[in-house]
Amino acid sequence: MKTMDEALQVKAGIEADLIKQPGVTGLDVGYHVVDGKRTEEPAIRVYVANKQEALKTLKIPTEVQGVAVEIIERKFELH
Repeated sequence: MKTMDEALQVKAGIEADLIKQPGVTGLDVGYHVVDGKRTEEPAIRVYVANKQEALKTLKIPTEVQGVAVEIIERKFELH
């Protein structure tokens, strides 16, 4: 299992390519969630405007260099 620091380094290496894809609203690193429960495994979290559309059209891997990648539907708005 990778450490959080290692996951941050992996994210830094793929962030520019992922953020350019239409519908991607952000990226971060947090703990991997499986079946609604948080694990101790770090994951790269890719936020998208529409998850169903993203799964059909975007090129987002499920894992990069041993770090899980999660797709989360979320829009961010300025307050």
